[in-house]
Amino acid sequence: PYAAVAGDARYVPAACLYDWRFWKEENSWRLAATRKATEVHLAFLHVTPKLAFRSQLVELMGKITLPVISTWTTSKPMTQMVLISFIGSILWGNSVIAAPY
Repeated sequence: PYAAVAGDARYVPAACLYDWRFWKEENSWRLAATRKATEVHLAFLHVTPKLAFRSQLVELMGKITLPVISTWTTSKPMTQMVLISFIGSILWGNSVIAAPY
């Protein structure tokens, strides 16, 4: 839940840590991300509150999987290129389909 609110612990109460069903609409992780997204209005860089959690979650998964893939597949450059391109296209597709801003 801390990744969804940019590490700001003020938006994550202790009860929120035990609500792990993040795919549900009224999940406390999603609500915390929405509160954080609406904290300050940033004009054209203002995060869409409805998509704040999804954007942060997909970005976190990309930040985790890209180094793992590049480390595990150093001996197989073609596989590495295909997997990294695939992850990059998922990140790009998410930013086009569900634009965070």
